[in-house]
Amino acid sequence: MQNHHPSSIFFSLLPLSSCLFLSGCLLGPDYTRPETPVPASWQGAALATEEEGIARWWESFNEPVLTNLVSRALENNLTLLQTVERVQQARAVLVQNGASLRPTLDAAGSASRRYNSDAGWSSSYSVGLDASWELDIFGGARRSIEAAEHDLRATFADLRGARVSLAAEVASAYLTLHMQQGLRRIIEENISLQERSVGIVRDRLESGWASGLDLANAEAQLNTTRAQLPALLTEMQSTRHAIELLLGLLPNSDELTELFAPYYDAETGYYDFPEFTYATFMPAGLPSDLLQRRPDIQRAEAQLAAATARIGVAEADRFPKFRLSAGAGFNAAQLDHWARTLSIGPGVSMPLFNRGRLRARVEERESFAREKLLAYRQTVLAAFNEVEDTWQAYNREHERNAFLFEAAASSMRALDIANDLYEAGEVDYTDVLLAQRSSLASQDASHRNVLAMLRRLIALYKALGGGWE
Repeated sequence: MQNHHPSSIFFSLLPLSSCLFLSGCLLGPDYTRPETPVPASWQGAALATEEEGIARWWESFNEPVLTNLVSRALENNLTLLQTVERVQQARAVLVQNGASLRPTLDAAGSASRRYNSDAGWSSSYSVGLDASWELDIFGGARRSIEAAEHDLRATFADLRGARVSLAAEVASAYLTLHMQQGLRRIIEENISLQERSVGIVRDRLESGWASGLDLANAEAQLNTTRAQLPALLTEMQSTRHAIELLLGLLPNSDELTELFAPYYDAETGYYDFPEFTYATFMPAGLPSDLLQRRPDIQRAEAQLAAATARIGVAEADRFPKFRLSAGAGFNAAQLDHWARTLSIGPGVSMPLFNRGRLRARVEERESFAREKLLAYRQTVLAAFNEVEDTWQAYNREHERNAFLFEAAASSMRALDIANDLYEAGEVDYTDVLLAQRSSLASQDASHRNVLAMLRRLIALYKALGGGWE
């Protein structure tokens, strides 16, 4: 058998390796976006899609305070800023992976002094540069870079998702405060009406036209209504604190006070916030639009793409690795006499006794990619269901709001009639009490349902992926 020197074997492999390198050999599957079934019937398919309108949906309310709050939150929210830092970290990882394709150059220097019993003390000095370059013959490094790029895409999707959620939370909190301010007006107006009723009953009692029971019932109803006010004021304070937290502010901050100052009436203690408008339908668009907008779908797809690329990384680990290295420097036994050194040569390494473990790693990565494919399909399916559910819920809440508004108007008319009849002595005060309770409950339900409807609308914008730039 003819023996070959190791260097001759290596140099015989160089033409093959160079050919592979120049041809851009990449092991593992190339990623392609999976085909995903879409609903045959789509509620918003016939509606026009306005990307910019969905991206900044809060501006459709035409409410300057809301627009200002969302803009500030997107700049200062601490949770969102943490997500921004994770994007920066993913960028840095991508740069690190990209560096693996380039040669490395290191400088080194040393000085030592040794003692030998025969020769005594001796010194040695060295300085030099070492360069090395691992050839990415089978594409392991390039697949690693590809995976890092998709990881960066996933963190961008996380950032978009955080922006979507933050915009929805700020809008919901502010509209809650807006509605609570309206409820405060309703309660205080009912307190004024009931105080008037107590006065009427007291006058009738003194004239002998009413009983002490009527007065006790009137006072009980008045105090029951008054008792709602402290609880509501506590809720309003908590809502304000929630807004401040979303904006990265301390509780009771001067900044939020200054923002609300133009709308504060010191005489009444009310905030007269601007009235807002809202759409009665949503431009949902085509299913394909949803796939492009939803951050959770973008994230799931990026994770699938990264998992696919890492199959190639695992495949490349099963093949030889080729390296070129070179070094140049100076050695000396004395500082006044230096000798130049120069080294250059290729190197190769190949796994021999751990191939089973490497094959198992490939199978693990393949299984992980299949898992991410299933997760992607599940995310898409859940997204379509969420849009359909929130669309239907908003429409039903809109219908309910019309009925509650009519009920509130009717109950207020009934209260006026009951008061007139009582003053005329044609009905008992029990009828007035029932009308008061019904009127307050109807106004409260109607006002709260407006908030519920707007929250459904916000949820629909969020389900459509709105809130990004």
